[in-house]
Amino acid sequence: MGRQYKERREDAMESVAKWCDKHVLVEEPVRSFRFHSHYVEKKVEKGRVEHRPGFVTFLPTAESAKFKYTSTYCFTLTWTPGHMTIVGDLGELTVVHYHAMPTLEAACNWLQSSDYDYLLSKTGVQRQYDGAQTYDGFKRLLNDEVIEHAIGRPGHRWIIVDGERKAVDRWQWGDIEEKRAWRKQQPRGGQLNEEDENLFEWFDAKPSDPFSDIDRYCWDRWKQAAKAVGFPEDSVLTARGRRAILSWIKGKFEQEQLAAEFMWSAGFEDPYMAYEYPHQAFVQIAAIQFGVKMIMQQLEKERKQAA
Repeated sequence: MGRQYKERREDAMESVAKWCDKHVLVEEPVRSFRFHSHYVEKKVEKGRVEHRPGFVTFLPTAESAKFKYTSTYCFTLTWTPGHMTIVGDLGELTVVHYHAMPTLEAACNWLQSSDYDYLLSKTGVQRQYDGAQTYDGFKRLLNDEVIEHAIGRPGHRWIIVDGERKAVDRWQWGDIEEKRAWRKQQPRGGQLNEEDENLFEWFDAKPSDPFSDIDRYCWDRWKQAAKAVGFPEDSVLTARGRRAILSWIKGKFEQEQLAAEFMWSAGFEDPYMAYEYPHQAFVQIAAIQFGVKMIMQQLEKERKQAA
């Protein structure tokens, strides 16, 4: 051990001695519960006993069963005021909330009624970068305006009610509905349609299609992404081209830094980054909720026995 270790140790000891100089010992209530699986071991003894050659005694067949302990996925829940800790095969995790868990029963009720994200916010577990969700969010960002142009979007129109101008919700048509309405207006049998258009005028009024108009602003984000990975702008107009662009982009979302650098370089100034608690932490919370449900059943039995 070097001098640096000794100095750090002595500094730590001096700090604790200073901070804890006025501390007193108080014994706190604690209850601990172990959860493990078991299996049934059956044993059958045949009713035949041989004494000596030629002499045999036949007895009724005997069956027996034992509950055998197995440690697979076993864990222990330990409660002290303000804390519930899980240790065992599922790892270690402590949920801390002094106001919500002053008693064991209160702790069990609170832990069962709270959602996972909130419970994990009361632990030392940190959210981690989620590449799959970040990538999905980026795809939604690319497609949102294109989809709105195609199928429409929520909007409103102004009407006069009792002399006052009020906004009324109205779905604004997209290109698909506009094209359907346009087709219904096709002149028939050499006649004019409701807009007083002949066949040639009607055809000239055909609504534009977002999937054939690269200048539509709904493609701006896609064009940024295409340029960032070296694809021509018009490649965004076909499903094949968009899939090819995404295949080049997807790998950049596997790491947090790579994803952020790509989106910034592509011109997305405020990139969406997803962060989630690790799956193991969700499993631990699930085990805690599973365990406290059994504890509540045990507490209910104890109350009935004491009554």
